[in-house]
Amino acid sequence: MTSPANPLPSFLSWFDGLCAINASTAQSLPAAVQPAWDPARGFCLLATRNITQGDLAFCVPEDAVITVQRAREDQEFAKVLEKVREARREAEIEENGNGDDDGDAHGDAENEDAELDRSADADCKPNTDTAGDVDMDVDRLIANPAEDDGLVLFLLYESLKARVHGSSHRGTEAPPLVEPLPPSVASLPDSFWTPYLAILPRSFPTSPVYWSDEDLDRRLAGSPLLWQARAVLDNLRENWTAAREIVAGVLGEDVAKEGFEWDEFLWAYMVVQTRAYKVKRSYSSSSSSPASTGNGAATGASTPLDFSSRDMFLCLMPFADFANHSVTAETATVGEICRIETPRDTSSAHGEDDGSGAPHPKRRRTSESPTSHPAPQWQAAPKRGVVRAVAKQAKSAGEEVVIHYNDLANWQLLLYYGFTLPDNPFDRVNVDLDVDFFVSSGSSAGSDALDEDEDDEQSSDTDSKKLLLFQIALDSHSWCRIDHSLGPLASSSGSSDSSTRLGPVPHSLIATLRLLVASPGELADDTIHTLDRFSSGPISPRNERAVVDAVAALVDALEASYVAARDCSVQEEQTRLDEAVRAAESSGWDPQTAAEVYALQYVVGQRVVCNEVRRWAVERRAELEQ
Repeated sequence: MTSPANPLPSFLSWFDGLCAINASTAQSLPAAVQPAWDPARGFCLLATRNITQGDLAFCVPEDAVITVQRAREDQEFAKVLEKVREARREAEIEENGNGDDDGDAHGDAENEDAELDRSADADCKPNTDTAGDVDMDVDRLIANPAEDDGLVLFLLYESLKARVHGSSHRGTEAPPLVEPLPPSVASLPDSFWTPYLAILPRSFPTSPVYWSDEDLDRRLAGSPLLWQARAVLDNLRENWTAAREIVAGVLGEDVAKEGFEWDEFLWAYMVVQTRAYKVKRSYSSSSSSPASTGNGAATGASTPLDFSSRDMFLCLMPFADFANHSVTAETATVGEICRIETPRDTSSAHGEDDGSGAPHPKRRRTSESPTSHPAPQWQAAPKRGVVRAVAKQAKSAGEEVVIHYNDLANWQLLLYYGFTLPDNPFDRVNVDLDVDFFVSSGSSAGSDALDEDEDDEQSSDTDSKKLLLFQIALDSHSWCRIDHSLGPLASSSGSSDSSTRLGPVPHSLIATLRLLVASPGELADDTIHTLDRFSSGPISPRNERAVVDAVAALVDALEASYVAARDCSVQEEQTRLDEAVRAAESSGWDPQTAAEVYALQYVVGQRVVCNEVRRWAVERRAELEQ
């Protein structure tokens, strides 16, 4: 069997053609950055010339960008999206008693590590009788089903169309289509995005959702990520079952059978999970916007974006998604890639709505269009928006151009992207406090013995008062929260108070625990007007010791689960990791050996953080006893 031809030249021809017909991107050709293939890591972006701070590194024309809004332009597939939205709204109404009246498909969307209420199936959580559970964000497809499902399904639809027309570089490892094709499948037009689909990964073997049950249990034994990965897979199967039924009902069973089975759905989900950007449309006064403001900021990028805004929407951005991850924002080559800049100089009276509120003129593609894959009729009017990536720092020709995905811990990198980082400065252990544990166990939970005159009746009254004060503080005080992150730099996903951390423990956790472990005497004079005293400093020596004991109990429980499941110490785990790295290097980072390394890097990181917290507890307790 001959190896398939390299799909990159075809992709670049397609992409440059789209740039050439966009007035905003044509002026930037040739780009200062081009994709290249790295055998160890896949595609990456390399500078083709010296780049200085403020230079335009590259542009992406809106025509290339895949969004749910673009999917709605396909009249047949728009019916699928409408059914998905209706199903989601019905589920919301059933679960919450009300729905989102505006039904916006890109409604309450969040970026990669935003704080949402993302709880996994309770049956998948470890059954532990402790003061807290390790908290892991449920994947973003579950958090944003209306938008993410739509993008996943549209990607599958386009992939099927490309396969029907003989694309030899399928991104998905779906089985070949069997001739003769059913009429409903054979009549599908070719995909506008075929060159892009050709360069997508064929599978994601280093991601936990791709592992066998045996590998999942072995690699993640004792870790919170084990039940989290299972919860993600369970939710994905539920989403797939419902989505496939909708596709079969709208487009026909033959289409669903050929392009929307479980393996294809999982592939498309991972493509969206690993490559999608969150963007917002911004407007300029002219269609010939400058490539850069000249001060190192992209046009329209002076105002920081609120990634929780309803104006943000999810997209796949060809070319930009070749960029690899920079550990910190300071080391990233380019800044935010999150705005589709659109000129405002066209009257909407003669324009066409693209589904996102931006008018554009009626312009037809001609036979002279430089793209080798002409757009189908429903996409006959070229978009005029552009996404610009402006350099934050200088790069020499041949150096890699990287972006900062976010301040991501290894559990996020492994679950969402399929890799981890050694010595990740953002590694953290996330915990959810079990408030009922503190209340039902009485005010002595995790603390020294109370005074003898504090009887059961008094403690019961105190627990009722404590619970009331906690609920009030949770609603009105930023320091009071259920979810917290433990780790030296764990401020991006679980704590907003990095400036007041006590070593690896956030101030928010300390303040919240001061309230939860308070004794009847310590709460006697408290009202809703005195809650801030729990955040301002220790309320008593006994209380502060109880706080330290409660923090230690949280990490002791997690470390105990590792010891029981993995039968080794942290030092022995590190030795296993060193051996796995050597094996991966010998194999050229074969996906299976790489997965072993990534899993061990995650586990070692979690256990190291637990040790740091335990060390903090010992030192803090010694300080309090002086």
